[in-house]
Amino acid sequence: MRYLPLLWILGGILLSLLEFWIPGFVVFFFGTGAVFTGVLCLIFPGLANDILFQVVLWVASSFLSFALLRRFLTPLFGGELLDRQTPESVGRTALVTEEISPERPGRIRFQGTTWEAVTYDEEPIPPGTRVLILEQEGLRFAVTRQDDDVEED
Repeated sequence: MRYLPLLWILGGILLSLLEFWIPGFVVFFFGTGAVFTGVLCLIFPGLANDILFQVVLWVASSFLSFALLRRFLTPLFGGELLDRQTPESVGRTALVTEEISPERPGRIRFQGTTWEAVTYDEEPIPPGTRVLILEQEGLRFAVTRQDDDVEED
């Protein structure tokens, strides 16, 4: 029981460091609650014997710090969202490798690999057809039929 406050502090530091790998800026506050619990147990040695009280204190301090501090700390620690749409892919052409229809995604060959693709065209696009990339949504492309006078990328 003597080392329990130090375990709370160490666990809190580890939880806070996990924030680098877990997005959302939430885990940090559970770490803050654990550090707070460990420090209080060091200051008041009588608390070190009551594990249930420590858990309740940890949960309460975590949620309290989350509720009171998150809105102020998020601008300081929150990064910028990256624009996931690659401008260089939009407007380029690709080759259909698996039929794409309005009801079912297919696949296109683009930059040496195949990607999932959807179309807003009314007619299915058969394999071997050249398509124009309209937008990229994550790993999925939205495409439309392409004129024959454009070279494939």
